[in-house]
Amino acid sequence: YFETPSSELRLVIDDLNATLVVDGTASLAGTLVVELGPKFKAVDGETYTVIKAGDIEGVFENPGNEVRAEDGSRFVSGYSENEVTLKLR
Repeated sequence: YFETPSSELRLVIDDLNATLVVDGTASLAGTLVVELGPKFKAVDGETYTVIKAGDIEGVFENPGNEVRAEDGSRFVSGYSENEVTLKLR
């Protein structure tokens, strides 16, 4: 999986906690945008895994690592060697 600086990745978080799974390397750039499923209620302080890959390279370019959902919910993105997570603020 590869993104350019002008890319926008849109993910939906719902009760199934949908995760993008990448075999191999996920090269990140651009902006991460999230939508919450219609019946999904994010829990304050809860962390949601949104990407799993064999290896994560780069980061999304959201200012302050903050991702805002359309309903106004604010998440902070986190990165590890093989996962990208969002934690509700």
